[in-house]
Amino acid sequence: MRNTGRKRRMPMKVIVTGLPRSGTSFLAGLIAKMGYRTGPESWLKPADANNRFGYYECVPLIHISERILAKLNGDFHRNIPILKDGWTNAFEAEKQEILHTVQKGRIELYKGNRLVVLADLYDDLFPDARWIYIQRDIVNTFQSRFGDAISFSDWEVITQKRIDAWHRTGPSKKALNIHYEDFQKNMKSTLDKIVSHLDIMLTKQQYQTCMSFYRPRNRKLHVTG
Repeated sequence: MRNTGRKRRMPMKVIVTGLPRSGTSFLAGLIAKMGYRTGPESWLKPADANNRFGYYECVPLIHISERILAKLNGDFHRNIPILKDGWTNAFEAEKQEILHTVQKGRIELYKGNRLVVLADLYDDLFPDARWIYIQRDIVNTFQSRFGDAISFSDWEVITQKRIDAWHRTGPSKKALNIHYEDFQKNMKSTLDKIVSHLDIMLTKQQYQTCMSFYRPRNRKLHVTG
């Protein structure tokens, strides 16, 4: 095991993904407490009323993912693209842009919901990165969502499409799968699984900080329409 306190070489070390409102921001924040850099603070999506503890997500990388999805004639909301083997070969320019961004920002940890679709591209770039996929009860994700009104049945459909897209990716086969509810049931056991998966050692202070980091999300009810 390596100690996260010592200087690490680039590039990316940890990649977190999962469906919207499933706890990806919380999980990325937790791992950041272990000593991993998420990039310059000015690059991160700022906290807001929907996530007052912060998103821990690099905005320049979000924009690149959006452009890639658009070139695939899809998006992450209503039109999830079904990708063929080797699709990442058509995005060499975007790969170089991602690498440049990661190197310039010294990013060791990236959290991206859109990577449930685009995971293979990041796997091409960072084959040694440790992946963690977090999932959460669909009723809770629906109740905590925000944005345009959507019925629960429509939310189920788009959720399943996103899950199917994830399971078609290579990283889905090697990722550590975590349930958001696991943190509520047994924080210590779940934290230990993550530490073991990342093959690291935490200082006593880091461990205590991580143990106290969990905060339940605010639940918000929406009109089902």
